[in-house]
Amino acid sequence: MAQEVASSILALGIKIYKKMTLKEFKMQYALGTLSYKDKLNLSQSSYTCKKILEILSKDNSLSIRYNVTRNSNVPASVLNTLITEYFKISYR
Repeated sequence: MAQEVASSILALGIKIYKKMTLKEFKMQYALGTLSYKDKLNLSQSSYTCKKILEILSKDNSLSIRYNVTRNSNVPASVLNTLITEYFKISYR
């Protein structure tokens, strides 16, 4: 679906993300306008779409990638990639 929509309601109701298309997310991510906290909350939210989780799985932050693995929407292919990367790093 070209216009997948991700919507994330953050814990404690501190901040509510407007509905964001995948295109908007990609642009903000590429520009670096998403804060660490925004990415962390998106990686934890059960409302975040699979495509955004796939992008976040490649983030530089270990905690973002960890939270992607715990998200119920994460595709199995993304989990396989992250597990493979983990074992390559752990056993060097």
